[in-house]
Amino acid sequence: MNIREEYKRAFAPIVPSPALVAETERKAMEMRMKLSKRATRRASTLLIAAILFVLLAGAALAATIRSGILDNLFVYGEPTEAAREAVIHGGESASDQGLTLAITEYLMDGNEFHMAWSVSSEREEPVYYLTSYDFDDGADPALRPIGGYSSGEVGDATLVRLTPERPSYSGSMGTGYVRTPGVPVTATVRIQAFTSKLKPVEAEDIDELRYPEDGDRSALLTMAGRGEIAVDARGLCSVEGYPTYEAAREKRYAEFDYERDDADEFLRDLDARALADSGLMEPLTELSVTVELPAQTSDPAKGVSLGECEFELPDRRVAIREFSMDVASTVLRYDIYPKDESGLRFDGFWSDGWTYLLVDPEGKVMNVELGLGMSASANDETREAGEPLCIRVECDGGPAAEIPEHVTFVPTRRLERAEGESSFDYYQRMAELARPEDCFTVRLGGEE
Repeated sequence: MNIREEYKRAFAPIVPSPALVAETERKAMEMRMKLSKRATRRASTLLIAAILFVLLAGAALAATIRSGILDNLFVYGEPTEAAREAVIHGGESASDQGLTLAITEYLMDGNEFHMAWSVSSEREEPVYYLTSYDFDDGADPALRPIGGYSSGEVGDATLVRLTPERPSYSGSMGTGYVRTPGVPVTATVRIQAFTSKLKPVEAEDIDELRYPEDGDRSALLTMAGRGEIAVDARGLCSVEGYPTYEAAREKRYAEFDYERDDADEFLRDLDARALADSGLMEPLTELSVTVELPAQTSDPAKGVSLGECEFELPDRRVAIREFSMDVASTVLRYDIYPKDESGLRFDGFWSDGWTYLLVDPEGKVMNVELGLGMSASANDETREAGEPLCIRVECDGGPAAEIPEHVTFVPTRRLERAEGESSFDYYQRMAELARPEDCFTVRLGGEE
């Protein structure tokens, strides 16, 4: 459903004005640039959605993004042999003006696509570049990304600064997808490079300048006035918030025609054009590398999945829509239908009893190891008369070190966290306090 359809459904019978639709689409396009940074599987629904909890493993994953795909996936242990076999090393490269962009490795299992690349410079002076990527399977319906992550330089007008002392940078991304099975995918990585006379200033965290908690951007504006740019230890930097850049960006937005111009192409080039228009950066070159991926690089036999099934519990009915564990991913989607709706209200968080911990046959909670992100939506404000309340939960995580034969679903609960208690210990204690009658077990490949 596109933004116009969502708007009409949400506010019918009000007919939106063209100006309001245009502004709504503009905000939606900006949001699309940020979605790739969030390690959550988004519910494709108009219903209110919210992140319930991303365990500390999710934060650890984001903080330890490196070029190696397997390093990203297996944070708490060694990669499995099946995962190693699924990684394709090496790819195409392109060079110009002393810069080289190369795809270094990629992996595609039955649920997710991961890719890594590197950029290197042989130039004697500093160079800055923006990074973007896209992929397509040419099918109808087209491949649709779902959630995912990317390394710090992708999106949000973030630049990488390469110097003779730090001449290279490695990036990576991963995303879930909905696509036509068995169709190859074409992936492209693109960089837009610049030179600049801005003076670098060391910074611990450029986001603290761009997005200060108190909203005070005076430090950023001072740097802009001095002709400086904050650069962190990785070489990441940005001029987002600089008056000349923001003015150039706004001008570009004003020139965009929603009926005539291609939104994806506009978004891809927006920051680069604004940088050039602002006078803060001088365009140097643009490099792109495209690789055609097979329909799946992993062995389909190494993944397992559970068909749709339902479980009747004392206070609810749980319908599992999808549960798949593959060499690089875990995907879980389920609906909960409360039997007693009195006192229930969806306020953006159903974490107390309305989401589940996954427990392996040895009794170990798997959520933290998997870095399992969860989002939820409910139909409490949109359902028709007589339609039952439904809490829809969508989960996305990394691979298990070993796919278990069966998994027990244990409901979360309100539990005070002990001082210094790790995520592993906290959720393990939560699982051990659960009542057996509130839990259910599935065998991957069938109901138990």
